[in-house]
Amino acid sequence: KSETIFKRIKDKPTLKRLTWACFLIGRADGDFDADEKSATAKLIHRDLPHFSIDDIVSAISDAESKIDFDEVMGVQEVLDEISKAKGDEAKSIIRAACYIGAADGDFDDNEKAIVRQLCGRMGLEAADYGL
Repeated sequence: KSETIFKRIKDKPTLKRLTWACFLIGRADGDFDADEKSATAKLIHRDLPHFSIDDIVSAISDAESKIDFDEVMGVQEVLDEISKAKGDEAKSIIRAACYIGAADGDFDDNEKAIVRQLCGRMGLEAADYGL
């Protein structure tokens, strides 16, 4: 359940990392479209009501602007920030990324590859998440 996935997310840096991970999964097909943005914001806001929609939109916009400016450097910076998560925070982020990846009924290879990369960078075993 998503509420158990998110229950430990209490601070804005963790919210940003979680949102950025969901953003990377959402754009795995090359485009993070309006429906994916809306679904991600609604999911996070529903389960983390102590954060405003503005907090979530701001985090998505920040990641988007980094990648729009320079895709390689932007993706690297987003990955670097997400990779600062450790322990329970990292596990929550990976669970959320898997949840978003599977939300449309097709957790595809591109999405799984991003989650595997995040696991590796945060010292988690991808196999623990069925990858």
